[in-house]
Amino acid sequence: MDNDKSELSARPIAKSELTWSQILVTVTIAIGAISLGVILSYSAPAIESMKDRNQTNFDVSEAEVSWVVSVVPLTGIIGSFTGGQLLEYAGRKWTMFAMSIPCMAGWLLIGIAANMAMILLGRCLTGISLGMASVSFQVYLSEAVHPSVRGSLGVFGTLAANFGVIVGYGLGTFLNWYQLAFCGLGLIIPFALLTLFALPETPRWYVKKNRESDARRSLTWLRAKGYNVEAEIKEFIRSNSEDNAVKTNQFEQLVKKQNLKPMLIVIGAIFSAQISGVQCLIFYNVSVFKMAGTILKPNVSSMITACGLMLATFVPVCLSDRIGRKALLIFSGVTIFVPMLILGTFIYFMHNKEISPNLSWIPLACMFIILVAYACGYGPIPFLLMGELLPMPIRGLGASLAILGNFLAAFITAKTFLNLLGVLNIYGVFWMYSCFTFLTLFFMAYFVPETKNKTLEEIQRGLVGTGYRKSESSDQS
Repeated sequence: MDNDKSELSARPIAKSELTWSQILVTVTIAIGAISLGVILSYSAPAIESMKDRNQTNFDVSEAEVSWVVSVVPLTGIIGSFTGGQLLEYAGRKWTMFAMSIPCMAGWLLIGIAANMAMILLGRCLTGISLGMASVSFQVYLSEAVHPSVRGSLGVFGTLAANFGVIVGYGLGTFLNWYQLAFCGLGLIIPFALLTLFALPETPRWYVKKNRESDARRSLTWLRAKGYNVEAEIKEFIRSNSEDNAVKTNQFEQLVKKQNLKPMLIVIGAIFSAQISGVQCLIFYNVSVFKMAGTILKPNVSSMITACGLMLATFVPVCLSDRIGRKALLIFSGVTIFVPMLILGTFIYFMHNKEISPNLSWIPLACMFIILVAYACGYGPIPFLLMGELLPMPIRGLGASLAILGNFLAAFITAKTFLNLLGVLNIYGVFWMYSCFTFLTLFFMAYFVPETKNKTLEEIQRGLVGTGYRKSESSDQS
């Protein structure tokens, strides 16, 4: 068995390991992620038409508008917990399919809404589906694809979600709030059908449920023709046997050192991305451009930065398996910190009328760089690490808690942004977020292990073995 395992991990990356079946898995998840991007971007274009009495038959207050924005990350907490439990008991595939049900119901409710309560209920349902997807998509992908392409394919979900943001902005330019909702409904239906009829359950979950023949059939479908699946199956069985030997409930497993350490690393990476403040720039993009002043109209500037956000996601797709996850995280943090500091300083001098109008391109340039940097590392990599670092005994609960923390942090930052503007002014808020980003760099550099080109079992042994740095040094030698 050891020879099989070492042969599996030592084999060079081959083109045959990227199969049509793994591409189908990635495309299916990408379609679902595009729908998630539309959920996130829906409020930005929809709010204006909601407030227009020529397009809406009921009154919409400013307080209700704020809940249209913030209720999605709030109810995402419910979805992340529900999804985490379903991952363990129903399986990865059926959790992904289950998320499409509240998503379809939510979009339909918004599309036929006759009052604000129906819109808010619809946003609650789409928020729940967002939380379930955030837990299940990355876990399914990391367990389904070959380790040699896991890093590259693993960030396609984020790429698709960013593209979904652009789709939401673009469609919202031409459609009103209920027409845009029906477009969201149309996007989630093909994902549900592909998940239900085309995708198998992951072999790791089958092994965990002692269904080895199903695991072998699933892995054979996922791998290249002629690929010897027995080495991987044996490794799955060995890993599952070790888990079962110390099996308790997931909460008891969570507090054990070998499980708590990767759990804290994942939560720390996700929390670091949130306190950088970049999500607030996405939520309030148009408003920030209005306050900062820019050479172009705010809506045009928002579309430019959204395109940069999407295109930059190709960077981790191409480089995460070459230069590694940690290098991308550090690059991303530094490249968020510097322009965030510059942007705050620019706005400070602009408010004091000490800035030449010829420099009005600076806010757009800084915002573009910040969002590009976020898409290169802080955006996708923490969720890629979630699928790689969390041990099997706590993977469902751990993913649920990590996403719960992500949505809670997103809700808090989104709700406090306007209050912070009143206390610190906009330049003070940017300075605060730049300081937070600088502090997160120390966490990324010291605590996050490198996982490129490692099997999930090798990653776990590195975490509970001789330490991150020694493990990384041995990999390089």
